[in-house]
Amino acid sequence: MFSSPRSRLELLFLVVVICLALAVLGGLIWANALYLRHAPPAREFLGPWLGMRLFLREGVSPYSEAAAQQIQVWYYGRLARQGEDPLRVTTPFFFLLLYFPFALLSDYALAFNLWLTLNEAALVVLAFFYLRLPGWRLRRGFVPLFCLIVIFWPHTLLALLNGGTAIPAILAGMGALLVLKEGGKDELAGVLAVLALWQAAMTAPLVIFLCLWALAHRRWGVIWGGMMTFTILVLLAFFLIPDWFWPWLRNLLAEYRYEAGWRPLDFLTGWFPGPARRMAWLLTVVLSLLLAMEWWLARRQDVRYLLWTASLTLAVTPLLGMCTSLAGQMALLFPLVLTAFLAGRRWARARRRWLPYLLLTLPFLLLWGWGARLGMLGDWQAWQTLLFWFLPLWGLLGLYWLRWYAFRLPPTWLEEEL
Repeated sequence: MFSSPRSRLELLFLVVVICLALAVLGGLIWANALYLRHAPPAREFLGPWLGMRLFLREGVSPYSEAAAQQIQVWYYGRLARQGEDPLRVTTPFFFLLLYFPFALLSDYALAFNLWLTLNEAALVVLAFFYLRLPGWRLRRGFVPLFCLIVIFWPHTLLALLNGGTAIPAILAGMGALLVLKEGGKDELAGVLAVLALWQAAMTAPLVIFLCLWALAHRRWGVIWGGMMTFTILVLLAFFLIPDWFWPWLRNLLAEYRYEAGWRPLDFLTGWFPGPARRMAWLLTVVLSLLLAMEWWLARRQDVRYLLWTASLTLAVTPLLGMCTSLAGQMALLFPLVLTAFLAGRRWARARRRWLPYLLLTLPFLLLWGWGARLGMLGDWQAWQTLLFWFLPLWGLLGLYWLRWYAFRLPPTWLEEEL
């Protein structure tokens, strides 16, 4: 079967790749175990994991006061005090079911190690999604570097260390966008769109836009696939805990009062205390109208406009006034990739092939450079401010620059195939 030299070489290459993959996987598990020896519990993973485990072992509702107290004792070593995060479970029960495999493990460190390892593997897949969506074929030497940029992006590291759902949710969202672009499996796009709502604060506008675009193009499989997935999850949730909805809503309101998240208002209040609230509302209204206009313009356009408008939706989302996490902004890497790709298409004729790579690496270097300087100064508030505003503003400026530069000047990107 493998008699020819070429076949033997291919088999040897496959064996080497599998061995390297297993070695990397083992190294990740070992490195995660070393980190977990000294790291505090990851609050965004601890609550859902322990809440689901209490339900499986003791039949306690994850949204009950008893569950909240056990989570607080685990995290703080005592009950939460006034002004501290109450650590109530705010994940809807139909998404909490996705923690079932991890809740089977009684050891928190082992469960979180598994969660971290899967998220790290998902980041590599996400990096390839970011490149596959615009159809960018990077030079071979730059592909590993791009994967490292995705993994060590500050927002990505926050998503890994806090144990949240940003990585799987954004992976699902990018997967739905990729399926819509390539066509043929619309039901899968609907399933992935529903799973993307696991991090609804960051992905809900994107999912709404994808559904509206699918409706405008009569891609009914997307709608049916999403509705069937959502219906099955909700029915299963109400079958297991019939009265979970109202306790979950109370927990959500309790966490909202604690304001666990970031909004433009939080930063504007520090800069302009007087008109901060009016400025935040004005920003929300203007950007909402802008987004609605772009959605309307994109409704009848092809997948190239779909990618651009989806990128704009991701860039605008943190500025709409909802509480979002800094980790969720790792989704804004896609607007950067699309900007660099389209600029590279225009600059290729001018022999400036190095400039797209500069557009990718410059934000990465700026964030880490400023972060290191602010860290040495101990100014963590300024570091958080930088993380919140940098990617949305960079994405907005880059995408509208592309709208003029790549869409308007001949030959346009719209006249070419991706």
